[in-house]
Amino acid sequence: MNWAEHLESLQEFVSIPSVSTDPAHRPDMDKACQWLCSWARQQGLTAEIWPTAGHPSVYVETRPLPDKPVLLIYGHYDVQPAEDVELWTDPPFRPTVREDRLYGRGASDNKGQIWTHCAAIQSLLAEGPLPCQIKILIEGEEEVGSPNLPQLLEERRDRLNADLVLVSDTSTAVKGVPTLHYSLRGIVIFEVHLQTAGRDVHSGVFGGTSPNATHRLAQLIARLHDDQGRVVIPGFYNRVRVADEREKELLERVPFDAQVYQEFIGCSELVGEAGYSTNERRWFRPTLDCNGLGGGFQGEGSKTIVPARAWAKFSARLVADQRPEEVLECCRRWFEPQTWAGRIDFRADHGGPPYLLDPYGPMSGYLDKARAALRQAWQQEPLLVRHGGAIPIVSQFQTILGLSTLLMGFGSPDDAIHSPNEKFELANFRRGLHTSRLFLSSLGNLRV
Repeated sequence: MNWAEHLESLQEFVSIPSVSTDPAHRPDMDKACQWLCSWARQQGLTAEIWPTAGHPSVYVETRPLPDKPVLLIYGHYDVQPAEDVELWTDPPFRPTVREDRLYGRGASDNKGQIWTHCAAIQSLLAEGPLPCQIKILIEGEEEVGSPNLPQLLEERRDRLNADLVLVSDTSTAVKGVPTLHYSLRGIVIFEVHLQTAGRDVHSGVFGGTSPNATHRLAQLIARLHDDQGRVVIPGFYNRVRVADEREKELLERVPFDAQVYQEFIGCSELVGEAGYSTNERRWFRPTLDCNGLGGGFQGEGSKTIVPARAWAKFSARLVADQRPEEVLECCRRWFEPQTWAGRIDFRADHGGPPYLLDPYGPMSGYLDKARAALRQAWQQEPLLVRHGGAIPIVSQFQTILGLSTLLMGFGSPDDAIHSPNEKFELANFRRGLHTSRLFLSSLGNLRV
């Protein structure tokens, strides 16, 4: 296996600034698609670019094998913007290897992880026929909520027919310990805009008499949680599934150092809903957070006004059995009547449902194969846990295609995804490549 060649290809892939949020990078999005198709065709594989109303997806397919499983591997080639360039040690789109780590925007999220499987397929093809049919779908809009992928799944349902979806867009639960995740939290995103007066006014002439929008909004936000860390919105916890004893046993196996976790965040204390451990709070319980707020003068220096308008952005993370539309409506019903604060404009954004794979259900055979591959490649027992993040399209693989998804992440918790100096541990790349080869090879022993 030519490890240096696989790393060189990954560096070339990461060097493409495929930022889906910025129209100026549309040519780079196209370049990334062409790059992936070129690689696939060099391996003798079918490769197509599937257009959407936004950025296209890339589809790669190996030849069918009767009576063998069909695996659909999903990933994304789009990346987050590389803002705050001055905070990067090296230019974000000039991938650099230091201390056995590859630094660059998208190195972990998600180019390094999807390329791990591509490299495994390439190395297996060099040795002979593949053990099963593999389909790869790599989209270009994951970082903007995958707005066009559901329609693409509907339109291409027949081409995407498979037995299982494999996604590597997560990290290990504990650094250096292989992990399979069997759930994802869902998400609901919305904004609240508040107006307390017809205009901003002078804080000297009118101060003390005109209602301050930033003050009122801060009061609203402060009222969202009680002193036990619970969200006060009626109905917010409806349908939350309580973990059974088997799940609790899996959770207890996770090695966890609260002090290391706290030091990584850089906070003085860990907070959250009373009565639950840190891992329960981030994997098993729903949350509601203010992600950003503003109002009044934002420029350099001072402008002595009483702001008439303020806004805040929110996200709620949902757990198994919760429904995004119901949680969104609960939030709307709580905010809109708060007329004491001023005029409320509630603006719903995108969302996605939670996902839960029964680790003891029909897919347990595939899960066992994955655990065996991780155990052999990493030389230690893999963890099987829930995940706190959201990948909305995973639930749509289930609702649209009828497919369950296996979450096998090769990232590390400290990879700084969405932040300056994003990295991908090359040790994880090597072990992930070995894992992928073993898992794909083991599927040849299954008959469908």
